[in-house]
This record gives sequence, structure tokens and C-alpha cells, in this order.
Amino acid sequence: MARFSFEEFRSSRLGLPLALLALLLLLWMLWRSDDSSQNNSETGNPLESGQPTSFLTDARFRSFDENGQPASQLTSPRVEQFQDRDLAVLEFPRARLTGKPTDADQSLDNAWQIEANQGTYHLEKELIELEGDVVAIRPLANGGQATLETSRLNVDNRQRIAFTDAPATMTDQVSVIHTTGFKAWMDSRVVELNSDVEGIYEPKR
Repeated sequence: MARFSFEEFRSSRLGLPLALLALLLLLWMLWRSDDSSQNNSETGNPLESGQPTSFLTDARFRSFDENGQPASQLTSPRVEQFQDRDLAVLEFPRARLTGKPTDADQSLDNAWQIEANQGTYHLEKELIELEGDVVAIRPLANGGQATLETSRLNVDNRQRIAFTDAPATMTDQVSVIHTTGFKAWMDSRVVELNSDVEGIYEPKR
């Protein structure tokens, strides 16, 4: 392999111009390399860059129980899907979680209606994480309804439970309950309150 030193370039008339040309060429190649790397990071594989793999508008997700009956329905006006993490990020999600009829009234629609500002849906786990002005409403056997309000709520549709560690307020026709954290079984209507529980009960006259 031939080798040249800067002194050898200087010994000829073309030495200095060639050295400058080589330096400019090297700088141009380095600049192109940096520019190419930046473009690749911006337009590369979404799975490697952490970008969404797809976008959905007016999306609707459905799940069914072991008998093939509807178990839940989740809608959102805009969804970003991340295939590598098997999750979807939802804007203004709305969920309807179908509950089993109660023994007292088999005709009662025991569905939960839930809405929030944003959410994350782990598709494989059937786990929904809701955040921002979360409101859940379910019907009562007496014809009224119970309302739950909190800042965040997790819904495990596979185990049929809803839970949070955030402060929450539960309201029905005769009572108001404040609690920090709770766990609710959607089908049996059993609610376990965690801490800082304060309730006001005013029975109808």
C-alpha cells in the first residue's frame, strides 16, 4: 500500500491543492454520514425508534367471554398502536363492560359505562389503564345508578376487576363515599375500600 506524507505533497506543485481537496472531501463525507444517520433515525423502522406502528381513527375493540357473549367494548376517536409492546394508546376512551345479571333481577343491565381523557390498552392482557377525569357509571337494582369518579383507574377485563390506588368518590342515590384506593369485582358488585374511607349515608324518607 502506497503511503504519502504531507511533506511529500508540499514538494510538488499539486501537493497543497490535493491536500486541501482531500480535506474538503473528508469533511463532506463526514457531513453526509451525520445527515444520513439523522434521516434514518427519523424515518427508520418504528419498532426500533419507538414510534407508533399504526394509527386508527374511530377505533372499536371488542372482547367476548367463554360462551361467545360480548364481554366488553372499547372505543376511541384516535388510537396509536405499538406492535412491539402489544399496546394501544387511546384518546378519550369510552368503555362498556358487560356484567352478569344479578340473582335479584336477571333482566337488569349490569354493564359498566366508563370514560376518561386518555388510556392505554394492553391487548394481550386485556388490561386498560385510564387516566384523567375517569368516570364510571353502573345501574342499580332500584332503577338508579352508582357513579365512580377518580383520576386513574385500571380495568382488568380478563379477571373482571377494576382497581386504583388514587383517591376516589362513589355516589349513589343515598350515599357518598370517599376512599383512597379500591378494588371492585364487576360481576358480583363487591367493592373493597383500601384506606381513608369516609361515608355519608342519607336514606330516603
